[in-house]
Amino acid sequence: MKLISQTLASIVAALALSVLTTADEPGRSGATVEQQTAAAAAQTRAAHAGIRSQLATSSCAFTFTSGTNGSFVKYCVTANGNITQLEMPQFHEHLAAGAFGEGYGICDATAGAEYFDYADFGDSANWGPATLVTQSATLVKIARTTADGAWTLTQNITMVAATSPAVKVAMALRNNTTADRVAFLMRYADVDANSSFVNSFGATSNSGFGWDPTAFANIGLRGNFGVNLVADALPQQHSPDLGPQGFTQSTPAGPVPCNPYAQMFAGLNRAADGSVVAIYELGVPKKGSKSVTMNYKGM
Repeated sequence: MKLISQTLASIVAALALSVLTTADEPGRSGATVEQQTAAAAAQTRAAHAGIRSQLATSSCAFTFTSGTNGSFVKYCVTANGNITQLEMPQFHEHLAAGAFGEGYGICDATAGAEYFDYADFGDSANWGPATLVTQSATLVKIARTTADGAWTLTQNITMVAATSPAVKVAMALRNNTTADRVAFLMRYADVDANSSFVNSFGATSNSGFGWDPTAFANIGLRGNFGVNLVADALPQQHSPDLGPQGFTQSTPAGPVPCNPYAQMFAGLNRAADGSVVAIYELGVPKKGSKSVTMNYKGM
């Protein structure tokens, strides 16, 4: 398990080295050393502040790789179904910097209970252990039931190899109780585009995205790079089903599932250490399930 307790001094030293080695790159402007250092320190504090059970982890359990250069994608998935490393295209990492934050949250609006697992940014400590259902060279399927037995979340995380690759995340939420329930189901990622702690962010009605606004040359690839969390429309909507809704947060930490919009901000080109979220409202019948799908895409 990656040690969250790494010292701020080591983070500052790493950031200083990174800035020094990129200072002479053409077109490299970006955040100052002070901005990067402050953002790194704030991210570490946010990760330390999260609840954490013995089951929480950001360690890679399954790694997937495809393509080269512009079509390259590499990512890893934890045993709990978090994506804690995402490189697309080649040499451009967007999640594995500082504290690794990515995962899922559920608010049971009927019972007033919430469940989440955000890797290094903590979990709600009310999950059972995850179960590996199946895996292949392009897919991993992981199921996990809440400690109270009310919900089972099954994730299919699939590599989509193409000229413009993607990581497809399909989540099926099953209501194990004998009563119909309403739930908010969400996906979150702490975006550190190009391994930079200070990014720009924006959102559309169904997506949230973050990118490094600096431009530089790197192994023949030029321009700005980032990642977009795009949520698919529900195949059929029946009241109270709503969504998807994409938004960005002014914090690297994950959303509070039953108060998900507390840290939401709108607008483009805001320099911040933020995160992206996609959320659905679902009416889940007793002993039934609802499914949603979203994709991580490079930009």
